[in-house]
Amino acid sequence: GRDLLDSSRNNALPPLLQLFVCLRFFATGAFHKLIGDSMHISECTVGRCCKSVTEALLRIRKLFIAFPKDDKDRTTKQEFIKIAGMPFPSACLQL
Repeated sequence: GRDLLDSSRNNALPPLLQLFVCLRFFATGAFHKLIGDSMHISECTVGRCCKSVTEALLRIRKLFIAFPKDDKDRTTKQEFIKIAGMPFPSACLQL
């Protein structure tokens, strides 16, 4: 995959703007066309932003996402049940 900074296109969006476009898509689930219209960029550009940001996140996921193992998993489950009545916290992600 291409890095966010790596672009041979004219008028490429800066990496921070690419992130904002992708976060808007993640947060709203709106169609790329709607997001593009609201940010004055093309539908295709929204798709490319989402692809490049998602690929970048996937490359670094192991640095930030870890699932509890063994005793820690059991303890975490008990705490979630005690606090929120949620029996399967392994399905939750903390961002």
